[in-house]
Parts: sequence; structure tokens; C-alpha cells
Amino acid sequence: MDEANNYLLKICNKLNAKPQDTRDGQSALACLEQERANLLTLPPMFDSARVVNARVDKYATIVVDQNHYSVPDHLVGELVMVKIYSSRICCFYKDAKIAEHARLTGCHEWRLELSHYLETLKKKPGALAGSMALQQADQKIKQIFETYYTKKEKEFIELMQ
Repeated sequence: MDEANNYLLKICNKLNAKPQDTRDGQSALACLEQERANLLTLPPMFDSARVVNARVDKYATIVVDQNHYSVPDHLVGELVMVKIYSSRICCFYKDAKIAEHARLTGCHEWRLELSHYLETLKKKPGALAGSMALQQADQKIKQIFETYYTKKEKEFIELMQ
């Protein structure tokens, strides 16, 4: 989709830069620059998201459409605002963006971000190796843990922080 949009933009820019007989040989871009001072300011962007408030559960996740998404573990019990887009969800707490995840399309699925659980894992480092957050982490992170930190969970957590 991005490739198609870039191609379309390139073609439109090429056409708009072409001199036009009906405009005394001026291009559409040149005419736009002349008119720009008289144009109204743009309205704010339309945010096409469904907005809900969700309480962070004891697993440091919020539930959206029966799927769980992680948020930082210090927010357990707090209410966060969630913007649900067609392909992603964004979580906000006190007007600050705290998490963004690709939207899950199934039912009862979990999407956990390892960085959201570092404070909890710092208190219980032995839980790291079998955690779902580590299983869902980036392949490079998992490989580093398995290669260098298998018996040194505490050091790995400090490194991640």
C-alpha cells in the first residue's frame, strides 16, 4: 500500500509541475503557491478510532474485544484510555501514550511487551525464562537471553532497563 501511495504521489507531483495552457503557462503548483495566502487553515486531522476506557487488570493488561494487550505494570488497577484503530490500538494514561500494539483479530489472544513487565520481573527474576512476555519478545532479544543470560536473569533484566 505504501509503495502504491508513493507511486501515486510521484505521478501527481509530475502532473502538477507541468505548465498548463489554460493558466498562462503556469503549473498547478505555481498557482497553488499564489493562492496559498488566501486559503483557510486546515481543520485538525480526523481521528477515526473507537475510544474506550479500560481498567488495567492484575496481569498488567487491558482487554479490548476479548483480547489482552499489555501496558506498563505500575498501572495495575488504573483506568487507561484506549484508541482502537483498524490495525492497531494505542493506550494513554494522563494524556501520555503508554503503549501501542498491532491489533489482534482473533479471540482471547494475548499481546505482551517484555518492557512492560520489567519492574515485576526485577522482583521475581526466576519468572523470566518461562514468561509469555519473553516468548513474544523480538527474536534477537530471545536469542541474547538464551545465549548469554540463561542463568543470569537479574542481569538480563537490568540490561533491558
